[in-house]
Amino acid sequence: MLKNITISLVAHKLVFSGDFPKDNILIKEWNFQSSTVETNNIIDLYCTAIPSEIGWTSYDIEKTQKQIRISLIPTFFMDSIHEDLYIDDKILLDVIIKKVNEYVIIHTLDIPRPINNVKVPSDFQTLFYEISGQSDSTEFQELISQLKANNIEFYVEYERSNAVDQGASGGFFEALVFIQNTIASGVAYDLLKKIPSLIIMNVKKERIDCIKEKVAHILNTQPENLLLTALEEEQNGVVNTVFNFNRFKYNIKLNDKNEIVLFEKSE
Repeated sequence: MLKNITISLVAHKLVFSGDFPKDNILIKEWNFQSSTVETNNIIDLYCTAIPSEIGWTSYDIEKTQKQIRISLIPTFFMDSIHEDLYIDDKILLDVIIKKVNEYVIIHTLDIPRPINNVKVPSDFQTLFYEISGQSDSTEFQELISQLKANNIEFYVEYERSNAVDQGASGGFFEALVFIQNTIASGVAYDLLKKIPSLIIMNVKKERIDCIKEKVAHILNTQPENLLLTALEEEQNGVVNTVFNFNRFKYNIKLNDKNEIVLFEKSE
């Protein structure tokens, strides 16, 4: 499937003393279209592009139906976050840039094409899946396969893989899914109840669309430019949401009437 791809090379500066001050510096960013970029070759890129001399590294992959955002994040130890990267560090970053350039050339679509929106019925139910300690989930992928096999309509709104290699490896995997509103009974319910990490929410796609429109109006953009990355239900119809837009995160709480009662911006 054709998608807009963004690869960001981010240097994570860390002072290994005191309160461990840190800072992220965007070194280079690539934007292109591709139908061949997928999780497996992204992880291959991560493994081959980052030199072994860089001991602490991580990657972050965010996926929607229209976009994939990839962050490669090598860590550099500094005496102060205010000083420039060392010459040896810049040489290592140049090695990464060369590898990513090669990857982009291989996977870039020669002639850009428009990417169509996928229409999701407004009565679809919302599910949220999260598992820590690993950057992928065979359990979630098996669920997706079972939904397809049983002809149950669904739409993966957002999927995120995060891996951290800092001595001991770690990370997390999460996904936000809309599913055909048949979960009260039948095959779909039998599949979902087997997965304790899956949260079935009392939130329909129609409400998500309404929330997106409100947030887009505040941020002076179009709803399709917002990336919904987290959703949490409280009592009495209150929901907490997190949207990504232009490299910032917006934490937004709404009451049962979709009125915004909290709006916070963070990096």
